[in-house]
Amino acid sequence: MKTTRKIIFGVIFLLSATAIFAQIFNTSAPINDGFVFVEGGEFRMGSNSGLNDEKPVHSVTVSSFYICDHEVTQAEYKSVMGTSPSWFSGDNKPVEKVSWLMAIEYCNKLSEKKGLTECYIWNGESYICNFNANGYRLPTEAEWEFAARGGNKSKGYTYSGSHDSIAVAWFEGGTQDVKTKQPNELGIYDMSGNVWEWCWDWYGDYSSDSQTNPQGASYGNERIARGGSIAYKCSVTYRGKAEPSYKNSQDGFRVVRTASSVNNGTASTTAQSSNIAPIPQFDKKLYKEVSIRGEKVFKWVMLASYAEYDTNENEIHSQTSSGYEEWYEYDSYGNKIHTKSSLGDETWYEYDSADNLLYEKRSDGDECWYEYNSDGNMIHEEWSYGAERWCEYNSDGNIIHEKSTWEGDSWYEYNQYGNPSYYKSGSVEIWYEFTPSGKKLREEWAGGDEIRYEYDWDGNLVRESHSRIGDRWYEYTFYPDGTIKTKAEYKPI
Repeated sequence: MKTTRKIIFGVIFLLSATAIFAQIFNTSAPINDGFVFVEGGEFRMGSNSGLNDEKPVHSVTVSSFYICDHEVTQAEYKSVMGTSPSWFSGDNKPVEKVSWLMAIEYCNKLSEKKGLTECYIWNGESYICNFNANGYRLPTEAEWEFAARGGNKSKGYTYSGSHDSIAVAWFEGGTQDVKTKQPNELGIYDMSGNVWEWCWDWYGDYSSDSQTNPQGASYGNERIARGGSIAYKCSVTYRGKAEPSYKNSQDGFRVVRTASSVNNGTASTTAQSSNIAPIPQFDKKLYKEVSIRGEKVFKWVMLASYAEYDTNENEIHSQTSSGYEEWYEYDSYGNKIHTKSSLGDETWYEYDSADNLLYEKRSDGDECWYEYNSDGNMIHEEWSYGAERWCEYNSDGNIIHEKSTWEGDSWYEYNQYGNPSYYKSGSVEIWYEFTPSGKKLREEWAGGDEIRYEYDWDGNLVRESHSRIGDRWYEYTFYPDGTIKTKAEYKPI
C-alpha cells in the first residue's frame, strides 16, 4: 500500500513537473482543454484563383496565439450568457443566430467569468480591442486563415484539412455537432463549414504589401466572417461579411487568446485602436438654426426616441417624445410573441417550426392567418374582417407581384444584389439605388420627388435629404452592454 502511494505521488510529481517545464521551455503548453497552440509564422494570404476580394495574394506574418479547436457550442454559450439564440437546437452544436456584437459580448463575459482581463473596450463610440490582454477574443482575419490553412504545418489544402470538402465540412442539412468531421493539420475542427465564424476585422480590400499582424480595414460597414456554413462557401480563402448587428442560423464564432499574454501572464490595458469606426460629431447649433447669407431660413427641433434591448438584441421597450410607449416579448428563438402599447392595445403572435408567422390576434378582436410556400415565403394573408393579400416571388425569393383587397396590384423589380430597384402600385412609381451591402442610397418618385440617405461607419442612418421638405438628421448613443440605445431626430419646421 505504501509502495502504491509512492508510485502515485511520483507520477503526480512527474506530471506536475512536466507541466511546469512545458510552461518555462515550451510556449505551446496547453492553456486549457479545447485550445490549440498556433505557432506564429509567415504565409501567403488570399487566392489568385478566387473571387476579386480574395486577391491579391500577399505575404502576412502573424504572432503565436491559442485558438479553440471547435466553434463555441450552444452549451458553452448558455453557460456564460444564460440562454442560446440558436435555431438548430443541440448542446454540442455550434451556437448560431449570433451577431458580431453578441460574440464580442460573450468574449468579455467569458473573460470576466475566468478572472481574465477583457479584450474589448467601449470608448463611447465603438469597440476597440486590447490585443495584449489575456482574455478571450475573436481571431483577426489573418489569424483565422493562418489557422485554417494549418499554420506552419499547412499542406496547402483547399478546405481546412483536405481537398475533399465532405471529409472536413458540414455544408448542408442543418448544423451538426462540433468535432465530428476530420480536423486540419493542427487538430482544429470545422473551420470549413457548419457555421460562419466572425472575425475582428472590418471588411476591406487586400493590399499587395507584406504585413505583420494585420487587423483589417480601419473602418467599414461590415465585419468579416470566415469558413462558410451549412449552405455556403467553405474554402480557407473565401471571405464573408455582414453588418455587426446581423445574425441568422448560419452565423457563429470561435475564440482565441494571444499567446504572449497567456504565457507571460500579462494583462495589459493598452488598447490598439486602429479599427475605431469614426462616428460624425453633431454641432447642435447648426441644427438648431440655419442661415443663408445672414437670413434665417428655418429652425430645427429635436424629437427623441428611446429603446431598450435584451441581451439577444431584441427590442423590448420603445418610447417616443410624445410619450407613446410599446413593450415587446419574445420566445427563445427571438420571435416576437406579444406587444403592448401605452394606449392599451395588445397583439399576440404564433409561429410554425420554421419561425414563420402563422397567426396573430389583436385585443380589438381582429385575427389574421398566414400561409407559406415550400421556400418559406408568405403567399396568402387573410384577416377576420375580410381583407386578403396574395404574393408571388422570383427564384431568389424576392416578391415580384402583390395583390391585396385594400391596395390592388403592386409590382417589384430588383438589382443584381437582390435589392429593390423599382416599385409600382397604381399611380405610384419609385426607383431605388442601393449599395452592394444593401444600404439604401436614393429614392426617386414619379413626379420628381427625391430622397437621399447617408450613413455612419457603423451603418446607422445619419441623414435623409428630402427634395421637398429638406434634411433630417439622426444622432445615436450606444451603451457598452448593448442593452440601451437612444436616437435623436432633427428635422425642419
